[in-house]
Amino acid sequence: MIIGIDARFFGLLGKGLGRYTQKLIEHLEAIDSENQYVVFLRKETTY
Repeated sequence: MIIGIDARFFGLLGKGLGRYTQKLIEHLEAIDSENQYVVFLRKETTY
């Protein structure tokens, strides 16, 4: 399955929704090898 993640707030000040999204992506990568994830970032984010 291909799953999209709205990560527009990824990494913003390391708090709240940004931090939650960051940790979610890190942990999904570690535990789920069956699905594919598409991460949608803000345009000005360079990761």
